[in-house]
Amino acid sequence: MAEDPAEVTFWRRHTRTGVVLSVICGVLVTASAWVQPAHPHRVVLTVFDAVATSCVLLVLLLPVGRLVRARGGRLFPYTWTVASLVITVVATVLDGPAGPTTDTPVRLMYFLSVGFMAVAYPPGAVAVLGGTAVLADLATALATQVPADRVVVPVGMLATAVLVATWAALGRQELREQHRAVRRELAVLADTDPLTGCLNRRAFLQRLQDRIAHPAPGASLHLVDLDGFKAVNDTAGHAAGDELLVRVADAVRRAAGGTGTVARLGGDEFAVLAGPGDRAALAEAVRAQVGRAGAAHGVTASVGSTPLRAGDDPADAVRRADEAMYVAKAGGGDRAADAPTPAGHPGEPGERRGPRGRRGAVLR
Repeated sequence: MAEDPAEVTFWRRHTRTGVVLSVICGVLVTASAWVQPAHPHRVVLTVFDAVATSCVLLVLLLPVGRLVRARGGRLFPYTWTVASLVITVVATVLDGPAGPTTDTPVRLMYFLSVGFMAVAYPPGAVAVLGGTAVLADLATALATQVPADRVVVPVGMLATAVLVATWAALGRQELREQHRAVRRELAVLADTDPLTGCLNRRAFLQRLQDRIAHPAPGASLHLVDLDGFKAVNDTAGHAAGDELLVRVADAVRRAAGGTGTVARLGGDEFAVLAGPGDRAALAEAVRAQVGRAGAAHGVTASVGSTPLRAGDDPADAVRRADEAMYVAKAGGGDRAADAPTPAGHPGEPGERRGPRGRRGAVLR
C-alpha cells in the first residue's frame, strides 16, 4: 500500500488525524447526550463513548509504518473504517431521535467517515465502504423511528457524498500513479548513462558494493578500456564516436549475458560485474565482441579482471581491475589480463606476473 517513505509518512499522519477526529466525535456525542433534557441512555452512551475512545487511542501504539508496507497492509485502514461504522451505528441507536420531529445528530459521523476515506482510500474501497455507510445510516434511521422526511434527504445527501468521494478518489489515484511513474523514470535516469543505456558510474559502484556485501563464489569485476577510440573522434567526428560507443555497449552486454551487470564508467571505459563463472572466458568474450564491434574503425579493447571475495574493499577491487587493464594495454592492447589474488587469499591457478614486471596474468 505504501511504496516509499513519503507514503509511509502520509499514512502515519493520516492515522493520527483519524484518532484525533474520533476522540473529538466521542466528546461531542457525550456532550450532546448530557445537554439534552432527560436523555434515556445518557449514562450508557457515555460509558460506550469512553470505551470506544480508549480503543481508538490504542491505534497510536500500532506500528503503522510496518503495517502499511506489509503485503496485506490495506486490511489495517479498512478494518478501522468498518469498526468506526459499527461504533457510529451503536452510538446512533443509543442516542435515538432527539424529538418527535428531529433525529440524532450522531448520523453526521457517517459524512466524516466518507470524507476520511476519500482522502486516502482507493476508489473501489471508497465506493464499497461508503455504500455500507449509506445502508447503515438508512437502517439505523428506520430502527430509531426517525420521521420519514428526516430520512430521505440526509440519506440522499450521504449517497451523493459517497459518489463525490469515489470520483475524487479516482482522480487522486490517477495522479498518484502518474507520480509513481515519474519517480520510477527519474530513478532509472539517475542510474543510467544517457548515451548507451548502461548503468552509470555511481549506480555501478553501488551495485559493486552490494555484490561484495553479499558475495557469490566466482564473482568477478572486469574493466574495459577501448584502444584507438580517440582517433575515431579526431578523424570521424564525435557523432561517429558516440555511435561506436553504443555498439560497444551492446557488444559488452552480449558478452556479459543475462547475469552480468554492464556500466559505462565514463568516456571510453566500461565495466562488467559478473556472477559465478569462468572469469577468463568472460574477459575473452568481451574482448572479442568489442573487437568485432569496432573493427570498422580499428578499435579494440583492453580488459582487466579481478575476482571478488568477501571482505573486499570496493575501491581496492576497482584498483586491481584497473591495474590489470593497464597490464593489457602495456602488452599492446586487444587483450585481457587478470589481476593477482588479493592479499590474504589463496592463489588461483594460472596467475603470474604480467609484462613489464606489473603483477597480473595476461590472458591473451
